[in-house]
Amino acid sequence: MMDLNDTVFINLFREVCQKCFGHPLTEPFSETDSKLLANTIFEQTGLVIGVKSIKNYSQYIFNPGGNKKENPSVATLDTHIGFSTGVSFQIPPVKTRSL
Repeated sequence: MMDLNDTVFINLFREVCQKCFGHPLTEPFSETDSKLLANTIFEQTGLVIGVKSIKNYSQYIFNPGGNKKENPSVATLDTHIGFSTGVSFQIPPVKTRSL
């Protein structure tokens, strides 16, 4: 049985895929699809999610009860939320004083 975190992550990932590709996720991503999603997220948010991570997440969506458990970081979840809502969670760079 999936816990609440898994359910929320799967729904969020599906929403991100729908926004990027314009259609629901129907099968695990190829390398090309993973790169396209990673680049689209980067272009819109300035934040990076690795291509291999995206590919692993898409495989997990179709086999959540499998041997491999995905545990995305808070930063990854924030990036997905930022992309799906259009809100970026980037912190502006800190300016340093010149002496």
